[in-house]
Amino acid sequence: MRKPVIYILVLALATCIIYTLPSGGSPQPATDGLLRLHVIANSDSPEDQELKLRVKDRIVSEIGGLVSEMKTKEEILEFLHGNMQYIEDTAAREIEYAKKEYGVRAEVGYFTFPTKSYGSLALPAGEYQALRIVLGEGGGANWWCVMFPPLCFVDTKNAVALERDQQRVRDMLAGEEHETPPGIEDVGKIPVRVRFKLLEVVRQSGMKLAEVFNGQ
Repeated sequence: MRKPVIYILVLALATCIIYTLPSGGSPQPATDGLLRLHVIANSDSPEDQELKLRVKDRIVSEIGGLVSEMKTKEEILEFLHGNMQYIEDTAAREIEYAKKEYGVRAEVGYFTFPTKSYGSLALPAGEYQALRIVLGEGGGANWWCVMFPPLCFVDTKNAVALERDQQRVRDMLAGEEHETPPGIEDVGKIPVRVRFKLLEVVRQSGMKLAEVFNGQ
């Protein structure tokens, strides 16, 4: 009788583990709520660095009015994916105007950033989702800002709006260590659920608890 009991207990415990796993997986880092704009120069030559800033200014000017009115990161991403060619063409016009012959590549993805400061706001090193615009070989120093919340597009003279969006970013970062996996409201309750599930399995098997624990 002892071996069947062991098999039942193993099955019950396996069932309990599956039953109590959170359905949402690991919590996402708070930085996942941010979206960055990243422009990388062809090289560190003065001409290429100046062109990088001109491309940045043109991109911000062209899409800033639309993006700054969008309420969610997902809405901005949808807009970007639908307008990648337009973004590349906008950058290419600045390159052509500067009489440079290299190309441009725009992409949205997750990229590794070092610790960066944006005014009084500091962003920790890590992976961030970003619109990245690579000019030519992409071997020069880069320029970046935060697209969502829309710090890129806030007039720096508008102190109220700037502080509001910077505080919004700070709030996102402050919540990073307090994320809870979806489906679990109180981790302390999990063992109780496991015990109840074990009792259910034993009850359905028609066995008595004394038989389980005494190995009879």
